[in-house]
Amino acid sequence: MPKKQQDQQPEPKERRAGTFRTALVLSGGGSRGAYQVGVWQALREMGIDIHIAVGTSIGAVNSAAVAQDIYDDAVALWNRLETDMIFDYANVLENRGVKFTTIKDVLAGNLIEERIRASDVEFGIVTVKFPSMEPLYMWKEDMPKGEMLDYILASSACFPAVLPYEIHDERFLDGAFRDAMPVSMALEKGAERIIAVNLNATGIVRKEDIELAGDRLTLVQCHWELGSFLVFDTDNARHIRRLGYLDALKAFDVLEGYRYAFARGHADKRSMRSCEFAARAFELNPEYIYTKQSFQNQLAQAIGQYEESKESELEDLRSAIRRLSLLQPEKSLGHIRSASRRSLIAYSADLIRQEQGLPDGSGKKSRDMPAPLRKLFEKVFASEMAAAGWLIKNDLM
Repeated sequence: MPKKQQDQQPEPKERRAGTFRTALVLSGGGSRGAYQVGVWQALREMGIDIHIAVGTSIGAVNSAAVAQDIYDDAVALWNRLETDMIFDYANVLENRGVKFTTIKDVLAGNLIEERIRASDVEFGIVTVKFPSMEPLYMWKEDMPKGEMLDYILASSACFPAVLPYEIHDERFLDGAFRDAMPVSMALEKGAERIIAVNLNATGIVRKEDIELAGDRLTLVQCHWELGSFLVFDTDNARHIRRLGYLDALKAFDVLEGYRYAFARGHADKRSMRSCEFAARAFELNPEYIYTKQSFQNQLAQAIGQYEESKESELEDLRSAIRRLSLLQPEKSLGHIRSASRRSLIAYSADLIRQEQGLPDGSGKKSRDMPAPLRKLFEKVFASEMAAAGWLIKNDLM
């Protein structure tokens, strides 16, 4: 292969994919649903048209917004959703459980049934009949006129946190009890490309459908904690919407990274786990798009701030390690598991310097750790050791 051609960067997936009948499949996950709106933002920016939108629970709500193509309204809604707009915790005894509060009225101002029905986007949801627990897969044409919003809310009734949702004389539960991420509905409609967003909440994810989708499926999911699915908080919604945006761009090779987002060609893929572990320990912001230089600059700054104030924390760890017992090494190491990641990385750097005959982070020559304890330490805290090695190699610690 000619060198010029060999050096060329591969095009992002969405540019290589061509025009496909594309389905967006959104899982349940309550307040974590803001993440899915971030994914939707990225898909819009990449010019990926959605032809089928299906979802369970909060994924049903967001799928309805996608079908209606009201991205700006969806962002505005998530910017104001609070827990008391969703759940009636004030009248639990009177209601004999938790019911929805004003959310139906709130959604009625955004999700217009007539517009969803008129949309070219095929829209579907999953709910579960109660008490039979039979799954009910419904497309918009299956929902009785005037009751679409009721079935969306029926899909969202996360029992036992919320009482079953009643439509006429029937009761329904959250669709996640049977299918938290309905890939099968996308397959049913002949989707050639399926983009599934998993919020990693409670519920059954049908692995057989994922396997059946094969290489048609692009899975987007977060490697950070997205928060309690029952607590709706506008600050967290903004944060996780940004994470969804970045994760979608990574899923389509526009950006690189695992927990963090790097401009293409700026991620060190061979040591990705170690450098991101260090970044997480020193609390780098995952909402940024980093270049290699900006990532190292931010990390160096965070380490510098830590080193100015670390002595009590790190000295406590050093003291605890000096008290480790050779008679019960595993039990002794268990006592220091509660130490912060950054102090364990700093101590790991001490051990590496010790091996190289250099002073530790305090400016003193490190004491030798007995070989059995050191071997066990390196095994138990392998990630911290690898992160420290990466930091030293890159002159960051």
